[in-house]
Amino acid sequence: MLKLISISIFLLFGLVSFFGCGISVSQESARSAVENAKVAVMDAKDADAGVHSPKNMKAAERFMDEAEQALSHNHRQRAYTLAGKAEKAAKTAEEEVKKKTEVVSTASQPVTTVPGNKQSSIPVRQPTGIPSNIVVPPTAEQPETKILGKSMPEPLYIPSSQTADMQNRIQAAVLALEAAQKAVESAKSLVFKMQIDIELSKMDVNIRQMQDANVPVDTINLVRLWYGQAQQAASAGYYDNSMRLIQRIQMYVQAFTTPIQY
Repeated sequence: MLKLISISIFLLFGLVSFFGCGISVSQESARSAVENAKVAVMDAKDADAGVHSPKNMKAAERFMDEAEQALSHNHRQRAYTLAGKAEKAAKTAEEEVKKKTEVVSTASQPVTTVPGNKQSSIPVRQPTGIPSNIVVPPTAEQPETKILGKSMPEPLYIPSSQTADMQNRIQAAVLALEAAQKAVESAKSLVFKMQIDIELSKMDVNIRQMQDANVPVDTINLVRLWYGQAQQAASAGYYDNSMRLIQRIQMYVQAFTTPIQY
């Protein structure tokens, strides 16, 4: 009887060990977790988290490397867990960057200089006494001051018409500079929009490529959903959000269509 009980307990522990060593996590779930962690790490890098949150960024990269190694050795449970840690550390780093950026933007107070302002910021020193080398005539009717060995320079007189013309030129130069900056920004936006349109046009090709690679239907539908969200963001003018979704799609397509080398 005792021997039967011992054998039953041994079998029970064996089954618990068998079903608890990573079998509950499928290959698709582990790979999806790793890809999501890659996206989170990439977003944190784009936000300069390596500069503003180096500790969390290093932890995210370390967990990411260990998760990829575990996935390559078919350790799905470990890969899934490490990927979750990497994603959490990357998001924490990105949030820390946002907090620091908000503090800096609130503390900074830009100073704007208006052309043509008549007030001068240079202090003028008032005379406190008459130097010994200045001769003052005895008569009060002629308050003339002479410096020995030097001649007093004549005050510079600028006609009001020239001052107005100079102000108009400065204002015209400022307007021209603003127009040039707007033209450059418009050109950048146009090129960015063209790149997004080109990537969105590859949807059918990428979907067919995933179907040929026998990718699960749920994953293909998820990629289709991201394509739709990217198109909506681009139509509304949110090109940065659209490009982030496109980059995520590219990573998924590459991950599911490229065979893993062991």
